[in-house]
Amino acid sequence: MRIIRYISICLALTACHHAAPAAAPDAGARSPEMPPPIAVNDSRKDLVFTWQDANGAFHDTSHASEVPEAFRKHVLVRDLSLPPEQVHADRYLYLADLTDKDADGGYAYSVVSRYHFQLPRMVEDADGGFEEAQVTIYGTSWCGACAEARKYFTAKHIPFVDKDIEKDAQAAAELARKAKRAGFSPRGVPVIDVRGHLLEGFSAQAVDAALRGS
Repeated sequence: MRIIRYISICLALTACHHAAPAAAPDAGARSPEMPPPIAVNDSRKDLVFTWQDANGAFHDTSHASEVPEAFRKHVLVRDLSLPPEQVHADRYLYLADLTDKDADGGYAYSVVSRYHFQLPRMVEDADGGFEEAQVTIYGTSWCGACAEARKYFTAKHIPFVDKDIEKDAQAAAELARKAKRAGFSPRGVPVIDVRGHLLEGFSAQAVDAALRGS
């Protein structure tokens, strides 16, 4: 059987200042017990595959083959043969990579914390295809530093998701959750998520370092 990967996602300047988003609710205590292994393959009829399109909409299918090629790298899986309490569905998710199949036909998958994980967003590229966004900008329409960040990523051809925390309550709550995990309270915008590393304000040097992983 394929080795299961267990993942934890860690979060670790010019800025515009405005009212801070409301704090996210406490996720509560977590049990250290992990959910059991599952078999993820094309022959099973009791799995539900959930993928997210470029607009952020979620889609369910019971057939892995129906997940579009561009969105097969990160697919949530529900095993309907197991009760929610057995898989600790209130705390964990199964995340499959439908581009990675072993010799026995099984897909690679990981177990991730539902409190710490967010599906990577896909954005349309210049050729009409899709690519994974490495960056999310949490900003506002009036913020000059946010505009500079957008301009920078566009000029560098770095895919990014742009979220307005004043117009989108869900984006504000999402930022609050990420900031809480990172251990700081945003004092302004933009806050830029680069591959899971949060940067407050816009600095081209800080962005480049985060993209390099340094």
